[in-house]
Amino acid sequence: YLSILACQIAGKVPVMINWTVGPRHLEALVSLSQIQTVLSSWAFLDKLDNVDLGPVEPFMLTLEDLRLKLSWKDKIKALYRSRRSVQSLLAQFPCQESAVILFTSGTESLPKGVPLTHENILSNQRAVLESIVLDSQDVLIGILPPFHSFGFTITGLLPILGGVKVAYYPDPTNGAGVAKAVERWGGTLICGAPSFLKGMFVNSREKQLNSLKLCVTGAEKAPPELFQKVRELPHCRLVEGYGVTECSPVLTVNSSGEATQGVGQPISGVELKIVKLDDHTPVFHGDTGLVLARGPNLFQGYLNPGLHSPFL
Repeated sequence: YLSILACQIAGKVPVMINWTVGPRHLEALVSLSQIQTVLSSWAFLDKLDNVDLGPVEPFMLTLEDLRLKLSWKDKIKALYRSRRSVQSLLAQFPCQESAVILFTSGTESLPKGVPLTHENILSNQRAVLESIVLDSQDVLIGILPPFHSFGFTITGLLPILGGVKVAYYPDPTNGAGVAKAVERWGGTLICGAPSFLKGMFVNSREKQLNSLKLCVTGAEKAPPELFQKVRELPHCRLVEGYGVTECSPVLTVNSSGEATQGVGQPISGVELKIVKLDDHTPVFHGDTGLVLARGPNLFQGYLNPGLHSPFL
């Protein structure tokens, strides 16, 4: 996330790369975003097994190699700038309108490029902080990758911008490792898909998760057994949210901490309406329909040529 913020200050738009979905996805990403440089790290690359990064390898620059090019003058200049106000830094280093480009998984067809503006993300972050009250002494355990909208915004930027301590753990599928991270750092908050949180509970030892006060879940429906697992902790509740990448990403939050049929109420600034698929007239209570959304968190259109925004 330091690298992401540095790219923004340098006037670049960071593009989040999902390295887990194969070369076809990466080829589409390169074509649509026209990336110039891919920042990575040997500490990360050396741990990859059977991952084809061919389409992005020509653009690769590792932070370890970049570090060797920094002179002592560069470091002194950076130290001086770190003491300056936000206003003066933004005046000298104006950012692009887009804060990030994320890509959908491409399960339906080619992945869709989703540019999100600073206003999209910040408006969503403000609304989330109104729905979930955090404390400066809280410690969030960040386990989601930054190429996922949930990971990029809620477990990545939110603690930094919201003034909450954060400790990152790199593998959400390692339930025992996540539980150990919670215990080590005294984590009070954790966010993740239900399958990741269930893995943490199943592989944790007694009292290892007792510091947790809030579990936030999304990306898939939370099963009743996950709510039960959270209730077994001394002072913890489970908050379920719903959203999509194009909405930066949160639309609704169920802050009650209890299992429900739905996924909560719209967050501040978001308007929702459920209509029939054929004529877009309002549905009756309990019927299936199409969700219409409006708010400052909605993106303005895909990178893909000819692909229209579903919200416009």
